[in-house]
Amino acid sequence: MKIIIRNYAKVLLLLVTMLGAVSCQDEESIAEQLLGRTWVGDLGFSDNGYALESGLTFKSNGFGLDEQYYYNNLVEGFFEMQFRWMLNGYNLRLDYGDDRYGLPLILEIREVHIDNRVLYGVLYENNKYRGDVELVMD
Repeated sequence: MKIIIRNYAKVLLLLVTMLGAVSCQDEESIAEQLLGRTWVGDLGFSDNGYALESGLTFKSNGFGLDEQYYYNNLVEGFFEMQFRWMLNGYNLRLDYGDDRYGLPLILEIREVHIDNRVLYGVLYENNKYRGDVELVMD
């Protein structure tokens, strides 16, 4: 009986270790997936009460471009905002500089992980929780 329990424990430990290794991404892997691609989703931007969809493109020099459109309208309402980005562990920081009121605008996507062309995380705006976020690779 002890041998069966010991073997069961070994198999269980092996499965847990394998699952942990498969699901983990390191900072370098996440950065490689971000670079040169556009990631599309809702980061909470709006224009006169109308929600804007962001398309983030990350460049290897630490800068990026956020192309924003009104939902369901890829022609009207096009805005471009540059940002500086930095990945620290599983936290992605997007620094847009000062907004139109002269206040700093910093978005953070914490607990970043990428699975099947979708970036998942928790969105913070100037350290205030805004909710879960999903960005789809375009």
